[in-house]
Amino acid sequence: CKCLPNVVGQQCTECKLDHYGLTSGEGCKDCDCDTLGTYMNRTDCYPSNGQCHCLPSRGGRDCSECNDFHWGDPNI
Repeated sequence: CKCLPNVVGQQCTECKLDHYGLTSGEGCKDCDCDTLGTYMNRTDCYPSNGQCHCLPSRGGRDCSECNDFHWGDPNI
């Protein structure tokens, strides 16, 4: 089969590594995690919703934001 962008597998049933959103019907999107805000600089995310694996002080889908009750530039 010819798969949608960033979709893999013999029957196009999964996203490429570090991608999510198979059910969108448009192919999978890059997780694009902010590795400064993820555990052990992880680049993967949950395949269903794209949520990256954030440190406790970081938030947002890609871990680029300060979490509740944290302030300042998250990149410092």
